[in-house]
Amino acid sequence: IKEFEELAKFVHARCNELNGRQFYILRLAADFLQKTDPIAATLLYRKMIDVVLNKAKSKYYDHAAKDLEKCGTLDSKIEYWGALESHREYLKSIEIKHKKKISFWFEYTSVLQKKY
Repeated sequence: IKEFEELAKFVHARCNELNGRQFYILRLAADFLQKTDPIAATLLYRKMIDVVLNKAKSKYYDHAAKDLEKCGTLDSKIEYWGALESHREYLKSIEIKHKKKISFWFEYTSVLQKKY
């Protein structure tokens, strides 16, 4: 548990410096942090989502869609976002910025439908 606490502190302090293209490391860390620090996990998922959408890496849209769904699930565990953008705000901002990435939004809708 102590290592996860240190990892969460690191993510909160240095998230902006992390490379969102390091999917294997970031996704593993985010998956571990889901239970102990949902905000830190969300920050890592967002880092990976942003890289995929900003670079229009369509072959990774399915992963980004799953990460976005995880962010939505984690949102229910977060009571206070502080200065950070809430999930609703983040989702709205990427909907506006990446509205033309129809393949991504199709993947995201598919992920949501499979969940329910």
